[in-house]
Amino acid sequence: MFLDVQMPELSGFDVLRKLAYRPAVVFVTAFDKYAVRAFDEHALDYLLKPFDQERLAETLRRATTAIEHRQDSDQSVRLSALLAQLEQRPRYLERVAVKRNGRIRLLAMAEIDCLESDDNYVRVTSGDVSYLLRDSLTRFEEKLDPLYFIRVHRCAIVNVTKLEHIETSFRGEYKLVLNSGKRLTLSRSYRDNFFEKFGHGT
Repeated sequence: MFLDVQMPELSGFDVLRKLAYRPAVVFVTAFDKYAVRAFDEHALDYLLKPFDQERLAETLRRATTAIEHRQDSDQSVRLSALLAQLEQRPRYLERVAVKRNGRIRLLAMAEIDCLESDDNYVRVTSGDVSYLLRDSLTRFEEKLDPLYFIRVHRCAIVNVTKLEHIETSFRGEYKLVLNSGKRLTLSRSYRDNFFEKFGHGT
């Protein structure tokens, strides 16, 4: 912004104070007595009238360089803030080690259809195969990304990306049908939270 020091009603310094965002400023004036104050306001340059084309070109080069550095700095600050936010995000499981037929497999969470309580175990179902993990469903739920996994019953958690459709009965019951054909009951206790996730009330 090229800003004169002396203007009707407001001075250039008054204008700066009223701005919500401080732009890169070059003061233009016929008086050198304001120079110190201008640089106190972090002005990029101070052009004394009258000035020639060469002096103006020098100011423009200086302003362009300063603005590029400022943009780089702003981007660095924004990137640092974003990284800090990502570091503060809860860490959820991306894979889980499951055992079957004497082999241990690292199962991606995206492959899981649902998880169910099975006595002192969690039964993890992926397609037509299921695995048992020695854990409680409640403790295991804390490791799951709530963006994809949601509790639908005291004994069941579903991966919402695997949901095919929902069936209702005349008695007001809801059945969740997964892509694999597996069916889970959506209990009344978890119904409101489930439908809120999809922006739909019961």
